[in-house]
Amino acid sequence: MKRILAASLAVMLVGCGVGYRTSTSEVSYAGWDEGNGRWSFVIAGADPASFQELGGGYARDAKRVYRNGLVIEHADAATFQRIGGAYWRDRQRVFLNGTVVRQADPATFRILDLGMSWGRDARDVYFGTTPVGVVDLATFEIVRDHWARDSVHYYNDIGPTNFYKVVCDRASFVIINRAYAKDKDRAYWGGKPIEDADLATFESAGQYGAKDARGSFTGATRYGR
Repeated sequence: MKRILAASLAVMLVGCGVGYRTSTSEVSYAGWDEGNGRWSFVIAGADPASFQELGGGYARDAKRVYRNGLVIEHADAATFQRIGGAYWRDRQRVFLNGTVVRQADPATFRILDLGMSWGRDARDVYFGTTPVGVVDLATFEIVRDHWARDSVHYYNDIGPTNFYKVVCDRASFVIINRAYAKDKDRAYWGGKPIEDADLATFESAGQYGAKDARGSFTGATRYGR
């Protein structure tokens, strides 16, 4: 974690736990890690009079919201509240681990799969902090870890973010494992086509790997026999 230089050495190496400490004049955050041992820093600008811990490393004062002692940009302190898991929201935005979920509507947002970080609102589905661009939201469903579908496409959250949507032959599409699939025309790593796969022998190699008669694959690339 990036350290903030403290105005007073009095807050360095205080206590033995991780968390916030408030005095009449300042707020600090303390932690410990194996490389640096015990450390602490003053949260510049935090207001001890209005400071309130929210749980899970989150806190707020009259003007700002904090996660692990660092300011969450664009968060509205007055309306900031937890949705569930690592998801929070205010009157304008949804946040995941302190980062804005782009374009998400806080009024209608709900979690679909906490472990895989899938959520949705009235307009779209989101993986992590990224909108997926689902075509038919009414029929969207998660079918297994990392894979979902609607009436038009399949979707996968592994691989480059511009390949969430799997443009495939839906009628013949078969999910191989968490990362790979195939249809009658080609194989896929997430949403990215693998042009040189031997479909007749293309199969799973563990939860995230694949192979065919000519070799194995890392991502969408063959790397050996």
